[in-house]
Amino acid sequence: MTAPDRGGLSVTPAGDDRDGWLRFVAETRALVGEHDPVTLLAGAPERYARSLARFTTAQRDVPERPGAWSATQVLAHVADTETAWSVRIRQILVLDDYVMDGFDQAEWAARLPYATWNAEESLALFAQLRARNLTIWQSLSAAEWERSARHGHRDGRESLRDIARLLAGHDLRHERQLARIRASLG
Repeated sequence: MTAPDRGGLSVTPAGDDRDGWLRFVAETRALVGEHDPVTLLAGAPERYARSLARFTTAQRDVPERPGAWSATQVLAHVADTETAWSVRIRQILVLDDYVMDGFDQAEWAARLPYATWNAEESLALFAQLRARNLTIWQSLSAAEWERSARHGHRDGRESLRDIARLLAGHDLRHERQLARIRASLG
């Protein structure tokens, strides 16, 4: 299922839609194309900062449309996602049969005060976590890139190489979202 307001990208599936999540993950990884995911991961904080600079302070809190996220909420989400992946990456490196817990991003956004968090603070947290995680990504040996884990909501194993592509695609997806939000404001 695609929606024109998502720039042709699939909408985020419901938490229990296993097939939808498999398509969503594959599509997100595909956004990376032939680019080096670590290079994309390294550049994301600056790309998000440039996106945020296009919003006035008041515009940051205006959602793209009713029921959708604002720029402030997007940045809260990417900071929280980086927090979750920080733990997962480390567990994959040290545990042989790690099973990643899933998290429902819609529930996190609904139950946590994303709309009230400061956009610059969320971006700063994201940038700090990403910088620390980059030291791990950049230090991986060929064997470590192939270390993998199972995901509680998806079939099969996912290697750190797969995860790097997923995270880089996730950044690209949300950069597009920020551009759409800004465009919706006129």
